[in-house]
Amino acid sequence: MDNLETVINVLKEIRTSATAINSEFKLRETMDKYNMLFMGDKFSKITSPELRQYIIDNYQITISEEEFLKIIPTACETLGMKTEALVAVNDPSKTSAYFIKLF
Repeated sequence: MDNLETVINVLKEIRTSATAINSEFKLRETMDKYNMLFMGDKFSKITSPELRQYIIDNYQITISEEEFLKIIPTACETLGMKTEALVAVNDPSKTSAYFIKLF
């Protein structure tokens, strides 16, 4: 399985888990499972750095931050997910992370 395919499969899994959040208990359980924050009014937003760390920790994939940032837009577009680029204050011309809207 290549890195893009892995990211797509993990995003599908996380989206399914996020859509099942219907209580504070379920939110905490999901955040603990993936070790990431679920944000937004429907808990449908995550960040790319947390997603990358989850994949590295759980899928034993070594992927650079630069490569990961190139994969995210393609993976999200494939799944109909929206992304919002985040930039560093000291270099606003360079994307440093993404918000990913799961649904």
